[in-house]
Amino acid sequence: MKETHSSGNPYIDVVLWVWFALAALAAAYVAHDQFKARLEPMENSVATKTMRWGWVLITLYTGVFALCAYWFLHRTSAEEALEPPLWKQTVESTIHCVAGDATGILFATVVTIWLGLPMSLEVIVEYLAGFAVGLFVFQALCMMPSVDGSYWRVVKSTLLAQTLSMNVLMAGSGVAFAARYGDFSMRAGDQRMTAESSQSHEAAK
Repeated sequence: MKETHSSGNPYIDVVLWVWFALAALAAAYVAHDQFKARLEPMENSVATKTMRWGWVLITLYTGVFALCAYWFLHRTSAEEALEPPLWKQTVESTIHCVAGDATGILFATVVTIWLGLPMSLEVIVEYLAGFAVGLFVFQALCMMPSVDGSYWRVVKSTLLAQTLSMNVLMAGSGVAFAARYGDFSMRAGDQRMTAESSQSHEAAK
């Protein structure tokens, strides 16, 4: 059985486990509300199902923050349900963009760590996977009803939006990684060992 690594700080471990539990509960609530409680006429459409899965995934990734956004966004009046205000449409669009990009990046991260690829190559694989999942799954399927149901036409029409979305997401994660580790020459997964080494060095002091 593979050894489970801790952060080296029992308080941080507790916070992480509490966070994981809250994120799981939040995602379960959103999933139930999306797939069981909301019986809309178009609930069986591909676009609606994709959008609902986007909410579930983004809540799993960001926990109570997404739950708060979901709660306020979906507590609407009858008038708003027919024609949502611009800010709500913007949030919905952001949700399916980030959900697609993040899902592709997470799958790519698991694969590259398993293969032990160099960090520079991991970034490229993550970008391509996030871009592909975001464009061909979430962007295309969510926007199909607005482009006469033509899959490839909607892929073409959302290419620019997906490019901007993915570049912003990767730029933010790249800055965060550089600020934390500052070295893209290591292999995938080595950042954990670097963090453990730093903790051991601090403990020795």
